[in-house]
Amino acid sequence: MNRSFSKWWRCDRLSNTRQIAWVLLALALAPCGCNDPNWSFDKNRRARASKSDIYKVVCFYPPNMWRSFDEAGDRNIEGFTFILYLISSSTQRGALVDGTIEILLYRVDTVEGKQSNRVLAFEWSRDTSEIAERNPTKLGHGYQPSVNWETLDLFGKEVEIVVRHIAPDGTIIPSRTATLKVPARKL
Repeated sequence: MNRSFSKWWRCDRLSNTRQIAWVLLALALAPCGCNDPNWSFDKNRRARASKSDIYKVVCFYPPNMWRSFDEAGDRNIEGFTFILYLISSSTQRGALVDGTIEILLYRVDTVEGKQSNRVLAFEWSRDTSEIAERNPTKLGHGYQPSVNWETLDLFGKEVEIVVRHIAPDGTIIPSRTATLKVPARKL
């Protein structure tokens, strides 16, 4: 009996020590972030940084990105959807942040197979709070914008897409330029 009491006492004492350590750690860290004005919570209770530390814009254009948004039912391409990650320098992962996403779509004209002209064909801009969010992945939190250019005729044309994040402080972070070919018109 004495031996079991001794074993219980050591285990219980260790448990109390751990509990006290956790309480002290929690008390020490409480002032470090609870009242930080640079953090807020959005409607979904996810942390959102109001002061941007975004240093990179990463875009993924899946093979099935082209979309028809026409309610009349024709299948002609009127836009696209893609996956967007705003990479935070503090976490090295995608983050949900305040700011604006701007998409610049350029039509690339070619003569004899060589680029002869690059013309801004369409601009799209939305606040990050208005863009559909993706479920978190190993890359972090991301967005899935749907861009509808409506009546623009880009069928069979080569286009270049640049996505930019404009932070609330005015900092602009561009993505790499993506060169893609819009599918031909469907009859």
